[in-house]
Amino acid sequence: MGQFHSLCTKATGKVTSKETFRELQRAAADAQEATAKVVERVSRPLLHRKLRYSEKQRAKPIVHYAFGSAVGALYGATAEYTPIVRKFAGAPFGAAVFAGADQFALPALHLTKKPTEYPLALHATELGSHIVYGVTLEGVRRLVRLILRA
Repeated sequence: MGQFHSLCTKATGKVTSKETFRELQRAAADAQEATAKVVERVSRPLLHRKLRYSEKQRAKPIVHYAFGSAVGALYGATAEYTPIVRKFAGAPFGAAVFAGADQFALPALHLTKKPTEYPLALHATELGSHIVYGVTLEGVRRLVRLILRA
């Protein structure tokens, strides 16, 4: 997903005005702060204190990858027993994660603004990156099955 984001950022910077590109960058940074809010909400009750900036910066990728890993494990288990989940190489699953997490859960939990408050180009990039995520999950699932059969 990170590589896809980098590619889109480079492409967007070349085809949009500087003002539009800056707006997209601000929206992307705002959306990324959802992870920092999760870190704060989880750590404060456990540690009984607010995290220092450096601690929060170290924890953000852990939370992000833990969520991605949990959703990936859910995909792997579900795909093994429900063949329709594997259709179209996992792309619909990635789109469903985008819809469920980015478009519904994060705004409902007040971790991001409403979807209508972000530019359409950001939604397109996020949808694309989640489709890449779903396809990658299916590729990894297939690879693991090959390894386990050997």
